[in-house]
Amino acid sequence: MKSRKGERAVYLQRAFFRSAELLKKKLENLEAQQGEIRYWLVVILGSASALIDGLLSVLEFRQSMYVSALLKSFGVSSWLLGLRSVIENLIIVNVVCFFIVTLLMKNHDVIFAFLKVKASANVEDLYLGDETL
Repeated sequence: MKSRKGERAVYLQRAFFRSAELLKKKLENLEAQQGEIRYWLVVILGSASALIDGLLSVLEFRQSMYVSALLKSFGVSSWLLGLRSVIENLIIVNVVCFFIVTLLMKNHDVIFAFLKVKASANVEDLYLGDETL
């Protein structure tokens, strides 16, 4: 009986000292699959985003053409229609830029936390300082 227990103890000790090559190959395979899945996910989401943005721009253009035709039918000159378009687009761009800068300023620490980047100065000075404006 002692010999069987001794053999079993040796067998159990050998079982714990296996090479990690198989585990390393599985991990490399998993990382390769994960990279491929990420690539295709970016392609699919990018394509969907481009399709949605394209459709929205077509609809916005049609709406703008409709409003321009409606205003032209009321007798508004082409010069005023062009001015309306420029002013409308400037307002939209400025409002969007303002909100983006405000969101970045409020969430600066959260956005850059994973990079372990901390602002050396006041965060508001980074976004609204003399150098930026």
